[in-house]
Amino acid sequence: MNGRKVTFDGSGSTDNLDIVSYGIVNYTWSFTDVSPQTLTGVQANYTFNNVGNFRVTLNVSDYSGNWDTDK
Repeated sequence: MNGRKVTFDGSGSTDNLDIVSYGIVNYTWSFTDVSPQTLTGVQANYTFNNVGNFRVTLNVSDYSGNWDTDK
């Protein structure tokens, strides 16, 4: 998607705690299409400068410090 903004949404991420009010407290997105860049938040808007396949990584952590990564 050359020059087009893409929105990534991590709101489907869940944790293993029974206490619903804690849940995920940190979302970190990593993009490596040109040079490594990091965005934070449940949603990330990113513009790819070139056409191709690129790895996007989402790292989430919860109130207790448990974390996981998805690529």
